[in-house]
Amino acid sequence: MLKKLTTPLGIFFSLLILIIATFYVTIWRGINEPMQAENAEVGFVIEQGQGVRQIGNQLAEEGLIRRPFYFYLYAAFKKIDKNLQAGEYSLNKNMSVRAIAKKLSGGEVAE
Repeated sequence: MLKKLTTPLGIFFSLLILIIATFYVTIWRGINEPMQAENAEVGFVIEQGQGVRQIGNQLAEEGLIRRPFYFYLYAAFKKIDKNLQAGEYSLNKNMSVRAIAKKLSGGEVAE
């Protein structure tokens, strides 16, 4: 009886761990890997009153990030979604979502 119970339970937990690990790696890669390896500088403007979703969509449209979802997720997780500051920024296509979010929340505007 115990063997019949542990086999399906073991399979269930193994699959659950595999799914969680896959999800974690996917999110980690989306946040930490840059859009491209080569160095390409892009001017980026955040207007007063723009929200995190608008900013994420704009970053994706300009080719700075692959998917806006990773930007929303990282900004919400780090609680910087309310700290994104308006201004003109000099961003690079070899920056990760993490680096871009840090720069936009720190107010490091282009001169």
